[in-house]
Amino acid sequence: MKVNIVTEGSWIKKFWSDKIIEYNTTEIVYSLSDEPRSDVDINFYVCYNLYLIKNKILTKPPISIGYVTHIHNNDPEAHTKDLGRDFYGLKNMDYFIHQSLKSVNQFTQFGFPIEKSFHVISPVEIDKFYPTITIGVFQNGGVEGKGLFFLLELLDKYDFKNFKFLFCGKDWGQVYLKMHQKGIRNESFLLNQNQYYNVQQKELYERLDYLLVPSLWEGGPVAPLEALASGVPIISSNVGFMPEFNVEYMYEAGNLGQLIEIFKSIEKPILDRRKKVEQLTYVEFNKKIFDIFKSLIVN
Repeated sequence: MKVNIVTEGSWIKKFWSDKIIEYNTTEIVYSLSDEPRSDVDINFYVCYNLYLIKNKILTKPPISIGYVTHIHNNDPEAHTKDLGRDFYGLKNMDYFIHQSLKSVNQFTQFGFPIEKSFHVISPVEIDKFYPTITIGVFQNGGVEGKGLFFLLELLDKYDFKNFKFLFCGKDWGQVYLKMHQKGIRNESFLLNQNQYYNVQQKELYERLDYLLVPSLWEGGPVAPLEALASGVPIISSNVGFMPEFNVEYMYEAGNLGQLIEIFKSIEKPILDRRKKVEQLTYVEFNKKIFDIFKSLIVN
């Protein structure tokens, strides 16, 4: 099977087209050009909208298939007018592959046979992206009361692959080492008083998803007050005055089980979001496109 990909030249469509071509197999051979070809089985038009290629569409064999992302522009009246007229080559295209069900319905509404429409959502390079929850620990370590040994034990009890830790304070070296050994992302800032209060303090809080207070005993830690002033959610043990602030997540000081359940609860939504697109890989996209092509050639 020979398939020629015709694109209007936008960078993202060219990128998609290059990824599709990588799927060359013994069953299908792709080519890429600015114009349709008559010596192939299928001309596959990958474009934002048909207006950009309306004068290129061949009205005779081979099979013409369009993959479109937009109708025309953001003007609803223009959509209606264009679709109602001739939709820039709608009648000359044999089949369409749509990014959305909404697009399928729009084409059907204006007369294109629904049995000639297919729905395949565009892919994403899933391996280039990963969810990250950034946790700040903005206090000194080095002693049991600040949670040093508590954190070391925690790292053995939970998989933090989707987390990144920012430390601002001294004497967390044992924690850094264990995180490095386990491949947990982390950064540390050893700031003097002038740097912290005049240079980087605000910027550090802007990078956080949560502030963690791991202390086993504490009076009135400063960092949670700064986090609250910055609008940063807090995960804290019930030390000192922390219960008075009714923060988002609180656990009994030293209770690993309670803290682990908190980490599970904040991680779940981001994992659920990722699951929505985990199957939208280029490999799966190309398989679906190939299966459509193959079914049309066979029939």
